[in-house]
Formats: sequence, structure tokens, C-alpha cells
Amino acid sequence: MNIVRLTDKETESIFREHLPNDFQHEQIKPLDVIKKLLKEGSYIGYSIMEREDMIGYAFVFESDKNCVFLDYFAILEPYRNKGLGGEFIDKIYACYGKDSILILEAENPEFSESKVLCEKRIAFYERNGVMRTRVRTRLFDYEYMIMCKKENGNYTDSFICKKTADIYRKMISEKYFNEIVFPYLIKE
Repeated sequence: MNIVRLTDKETESIFREHLPNDFQHEQIKPLDVIKKLLKEGSYIGYSIMEREDMIGYAFVFESDKNCVFLDYFAILEPYRNKGLGGEFIDKIYACYGKDSILILEAENPEFSESKVLCEKRIAFYERNGVMRTRVRTRLFDYEYMIMCKKENGNYTDSFICKKTADIYRKMISEKYFNEIVFPYLIKE
């Protein structure tokens, strides 16, 4: 299997054709926001391919050379539960090197109507080297826990909280950041 960097046009196509099937409507950013991030060069789409078939896709926001935010990640339905998602995460992480940190959101099961599904997603990430942090955030009406994959860096939860806030500020306009985004640390 190969990981392929998507063109802007391919990214837009996946946003239109696949995201509505894999994510709740409220969790999908407006396409004009994505186009702006693509134009700035900080937003990158990847697909994982087997021969000519797309197996899954991911979109990342490159905060800096050592910090990447996994914004969307999905394996297409026919390919799920075959170990391909873990391979895809590893390939994405490998694009940035072992000194980098991959940050992602996972819906917090404590606040979700889909508790079982949320726990299943978190377990998937943990099986694939992604760790829980003490960082939490609220976006719109969703509560998220922040998770990360890191191998070499000595990244503290305070650092991850700050980086998460910085990423949101860059991805979301300051107006919305101040209204809806609340990264914070929970006590141990």
C-alpha cells in the first residue's frame, strides 16, 4: 500500500464525496475554510492506495515542522477492520519523522450520545501508538480529548495544550476561536 499526497482538487473532491458519509455534518469545516488553508500551504490531504483503489484518506494541518494536527481520518467502509487504519497512521507519522508529534481530537465518550463508538475509536488510536493526554477541548457542541503520537520528543501535556490552541487559532478565525474553542488541562 502506498500513501499519496493529494492535489488540492482531489482534496476538494474527497471533501464533497466522502466526508459527508464519514463525519457528522456539524463536524465538517466549510469548504471555503479548507480552500483557504490549502492555498496557504498548511493543509495537506493524503490517501492510502492499494493499486488504483483508495482505501482511506486523511487531512492534516502542519503547524510547524515538528507538529502536525490530524484533522480528518477515515478508512472507507469496505476496508475497515483489516488493520489498514493503523498502517495509514504510521505512514502519515513517518512523513514527519520520529521527532515530530501528531495531535488529534477524539470525541470524549463522557459527553457523547455515541459512547460505545467513541470508546471504539479511542481504543483504535491507542492500539496504534496514539496516547491520551490531559488536554480537553470544546468545539461547537462537542467535547474532545486530545491525543497524540510521539516517539522521541519530550512533549508535556502543557506543551500539547498550547500547541492545540495555536493550531486552532491558525485553522479557525480568531472570532470563532474566542467563541467556541476552549483547550484546557484536566487534573491528574
